[in-house]
Amino acid sequence: MKQLTITEIVPYLPYNTLIANIEYEYGEPKPIKSAIFLTPEIVHNLISFPKTRKLILRNLSDLTKEIEHNEERFVPITKLTGVEDLSVFEITDRYIKLPKARYSGKEITDWVLNLDKVGILLNPYIAIQRLIEWHFDIFSLIDNGLAVDYNTVNK
Repeated sequence: MKQLTITEIVPYLPYNTLIANIEYEYGEPKPIKSAIFLTPEIVHNLISFPKTRKLILRNLSDLTKEIEHNEERFVPITKLTGVEDLSVFEITDRYIKLPKARYSGKEITDWVLNLDKVGILLNPYIAIQRLIEWHFDIFSLIDNGLAVDYNTVNK
């Protein structure tokens, strides 16, 4: 089983990422009722107690859905690409692609986000930084049982 490492935790430190406190009853996890903010002091707990402490992150599939972050509502893929019409994207369960075309009078080159691995982006550094800031799971931690999907947490 994959283990959470400091390399996967540290990028989320500056962005008020939440940590789920997971309680168990008869060996089964109970619904998550409490969470705390990720701080440098808590990093050790995440690594040492992976069953009871997990990052709360968004799946990359949420890029095309409206989210709320820091009291602002937006569609992340629109904010990353500047394209508001989601119908121009080719979207499957494994990738999101904006074909080369002209939008608002300017040419946009191919923009691809592969859900298995982040692919070609308009500006890779800024795009990855934004995904982390918006608490997206860019390391497949949810799929590996090392993080909790934001959409499954009682708000």
